Amino acid sequence: MSAQKLQCCLGVAAMMCLCANAVSSNSGRDVEGVCSSRPGKEGGTGSTSGAESMLLMKSATLARSSAGLQVNSVAEPLSGLLPGRHTDPLAYEKKIELVARGRVARAQHGDMDSSSGSSAEVVATILAIIEDEVKQDIASAHREDQGEVLRHIGYIKECQQRELDNYTEVIDQGMKQAREVEVKHRTCRGVQQVLKGDSEEACKQTHQWLSKGLSHLGCVLGDSAAPADLKAHIECVAGGLDEAHVFLDEARLLHDNCANRSVTHSAKIEECDYHESEHRRIHCTVEAQIQTQCANYDSCHAREASRYTDVKAQVEVAEIARKHQAVAVERIRCFLSNILGVNYTVLAETGEARLAACIALLGESASAAYVVDYPEPPLLDGCPWKSWLSDTGVDCAIATKPAPAPPAAQSPTPAPTPAPTPVPTPVPTPAPTPVPTPVPTLAHTPAPTPAPTNRRWTVIDSAKACETNN
Repeated sequence: MSAQKLQCCLGVAAMMCLCANAVSSNSGRDVEGVCSSRPGKEGGTGSTSGAESMLLMKSATLARSSAGLQVNSVAEPLSGLLPGRHTDPLAYEKKIELVARGRVARAQHGDMDSSSGSSAEVVATILAIIEDEVKQDIASAHREDQGEVLRHIGYIKECQQRELDNYTEVIDQGMKQAREVEVKHRTCRGVQQVLKGDSEEACKQTHQWLSKGLSHLGCVLGDSAAPADLKAHIECVAGGLDEAHVFLDEARLLHDNCANRSVTHSAKIEECDYHESEHRRIHCTVEAQIQTQCANYDSCHAREASRYTDVKAQVEVAEIARKHQAVAVERIRCFLSNILGVNYTVLAETGEARLAACIALLGESASAAYVVDYPEPPLLDGCPWKSWLSDTGVDCAIATKPAPAPPAAQSPTPAPTPAPTPVPTPVPTPAPTPVPTPVPTLAHTPAPTPAPTNRRWTVIDSAKACETNN
């Protein structure tokens, strides 16, 4: 044993630092054994006195306890530092760094044989575990987080697919049907206006014909050109004229045309009301579907965008930690390859520089491999059918009346033929009707006694008027 080591054994303060090194430098020999021998008087070795032996043993124990984890970590074989699959790289880096620091310190103090070093096989084993297990776990976690981010981006995109695109065909069909019914309705209203004009013109001609004369009969025509009012006036006039009178025949012919055109117009109104009701019903059904899907899309987008924000925040925290782990792995590899796998002769000269270089590693390229891509979430698209909703002129807020029964014939009523120009010519005698009381002549002579009736005729200023007996 050298004098330096003897001084270590005898000096408590020095022994706390150097005797610890003696443990590993003597390949596991007991500190007490190393420090219990000292040179004899003639350079040999001998035994200490009892007091000296006790002092050395206590000093060795004190050296072990004072060095603590550092001594034990440095002294234990590397095989005891094998990492597992779920080893935390950050904690393992500190442990390997501690072992590397101790090895460099021993190399610089010359406490180890220059040829001694860590087992190359153990270093290779640790490196393989780091590469095949620890780094693979980090990479797997990175892939999972990246996949989670992309999944949530997909969930946002699915909102449009699920709530809008899947209903496009149905809504487009409904819109098409609504437009077709709207065309029918508008076309029908156009025909209705034409028929209205024809009816009004026919009834106006009848009214004009009836207003030409015969006011002396006491039948008041009035301003109404309604078919019912015109018919009532004709019946009144018929009571004071010969049934075959040309005036009455023409009046009835004109009235028939007025009445027929009015009936055609009324039927068209009923048909158009049906088309209008159908248009409102179909349109409002489609509108309700559109509003529902657009609201569902807005709600889905807001929900999934919020979830994406939460997931992104969580992944960002994990990403930062994973980048630190990647840097820690690079430093572990550096400690293993450049310090623990190098002999003491090399470390005695370059150990401090190697240690500093490993500690200073930033690992930019290693951490860059674990950067997570965060795509921008899809923006909220406007409802694709809102322009259609605002351009229809149908107010679905108004309660829709029940649709009337569909007209018997859905095809448009053939356009009526123009009314014939009134010509005072005889027409075929209508079907036999009850013979009215014969009209007396207008001569200033007493009228012959007529058959019993509830009317009587008197001559007033050479004209006859209709008076009804009570």
